[in-house]
Amino acid sequence: MKRTIAIGLITAGASAAGIVPAAATSPHTGCPPPSSGYVVWNVDQVPYQVDNLVDNKGNGNGTVCAKPVDGQTFVLDGQTYQVYNFIDDVVAS
Repeated sequence: MKRTIAIGLITAGASAAGIVPAAATSPHTGCPPPSSGYVVWNVDQVPYQVDNLVDNKGNGNGTVCAKPVDGQTFVLDGQTYQVYNFIDDVVAS
């Protein structure tokens, strides 16, 4: 009984002193550096739909990272659009 109380006090003291375990998730968020070719992309851009799927499977914050695929376009209703590679805007450290 005394041992359990002592461990509880040590744990409480460590937390009060600002010693806390490391977070399980990375604090780094956002797109890769601009030199990578990725830019921040609002998923409301039309006619793209894959950006929404990527965001929904990621953090769902309404933005992803987009990088144009060189030389690849598609035509929809007579309008030519750039093809992009989309990744979620949470980057592992």
